Amino acid sequence: AVLCIALGIAATSAILTLVTSTLLRPLPFPDSERLVRVWSVEESVELAGRGQLSYLDVGDLNSGLDALDAFVVSGRARVMFLGEGGARRVEGEAIGPGYLDLLGVSPFLGRPFTAEDHDPASPQTMLLSFGTWVRDFAGDPSVVGQGLQTTDGEFTIIGVLPQSFVGTIEADIPDIEFWIPLEHYADDAVRSRRDIEFIWSIGRLQHGASIETVREQAEALGERLMAAGVLEPPNGYWVEPFGENWRADLRWRNYLLLAAAGLLLLVAATNVAGLLVARGLTRRRELALHAAVGASGGRIVRRTFFETGVITVVGGASGVLLAPWLLGAFMRLAPTDLPTYVDPTPGLRAVGLAVAA
Repeated sequence: AVLCIALGIAATSAILTLVTSTLLRPLPFPDSERLVRVWSVEESVELAGRGQLSYLDVGDLNSGLDALDAFVVSGRARVMFLGEGGARRVEGEAIGPGYLDLLGVSPFLGRPFTAEDHDPASPQTMLLSFGTWVRDFAGDPSVVGQGLQTTDGEFTIIGVLPQSFVGTIEADIPDIEFWIPLEHYADDAVRSRRDIEFIWSIGRLQHGASIETVREQAEALGERLMAAGVLEPPNGYWVEPFGENWRADLRWRNYLLLAAAGLLLLVAATNVAGLLVARGLTRRRELALHAAVGASGGRIVRRTFFETGVITVVGGASGVLLAPWLLGAFMRLAPTDLPTYVDPTPGLRAVGLAVAA
C-alpha cells in the first residue's frame, strides 16, 4: 500500500512541479510579468508566425510602441575561437544597449558593456559564459582584460556572466558561450537591409499598460508600413508575453501529462483501497473481539482511520521525496529542452498541491 501511494504521489508531484515551474511560476527576471516579445509576422514563418526582426524593424518598433518603457534586442552570433588547440565554432548573442540591465544580469567577474562598447568605432569587447570560462580558461580570474582571437578579429574579454544565465535566445540555449555588442556584429550592410532578419526582441510594458495596447500599436505600425510600401502585405508585427514562444508547445503536453499522472494516482488509490478492504476482511474476527469486549463502533473506526492515515502519510511523503529524482530522469529522456533560466524544482505551490492530492 505504501509503495502504491508513493508511486502515484511521485508521478503526480513530478508533473505538478513541471507544470508550476514552466506555466505558473514567474520567470527569474525583474518585472517578468511585464516582459513581452515582439515578432515579425510573415506567411513563410513556420514557428506559428513568430519571425525574427531586421535592424530596420527594430528602429521602427522603437519609435512606434509607446506602451513600452524599454525595448532591447539580441541576435544570434557565430564566430570561430582561435587558440593553441585550433579553431572552434561557437554560438553566442550579439546584444543591444540595456539588454543586461533589463534582465537584471550583472557579471560574475569583470564589468558589463558600457555605451562606449556599443560604439561601432570602439575596440571589440566580449563577455564569456560561466561554462566557457571554466572549460576554456580553467576559471582563471586573470582572463579579464585578455585578448581572444577570432575569425572576426580580436576581442578583449571584459567579464564573465553568472552560471545561472545563458542568454534568452531559447533556440540556441544552452549552447550560448559569449556576448558581444550588436553594433560590432551587424555591419552597415546588415543594418540597412530589411530582408536580413536575425534579431530577437524583449520589451517591458509601461506601468499600467496592457499587452493588448501594445498589440494594437504594433498592428497599427505594421499597417502604416504596408501602406507606405515598406512592408509587403500581409506582413506585420505580433506581441506576446515573454516565454510564450516555448510555453505554447509545452502547455497542452503538460496538461496531458498531468491528466496521465492523475489517472495513475487514481489507479494507485484504487489498488490501495482494494488492499485495505482485503486486510479488513482478514481482521473480522479481531474487530468482532474488540466489539465484544466493549469497544464502540466509533473507536474501531478511528483506529482503522489512524492506521490508514499512517500508510497514506508515509507513502505520500516518500512520493514527494522521490518526485525530484523522477522528474530529473523524465527530463533527461524528454525530447524537449527547457530554457536554462527555468528551474524545474519543487516550489511551495507544487508541494502544497501534492500534499492535497
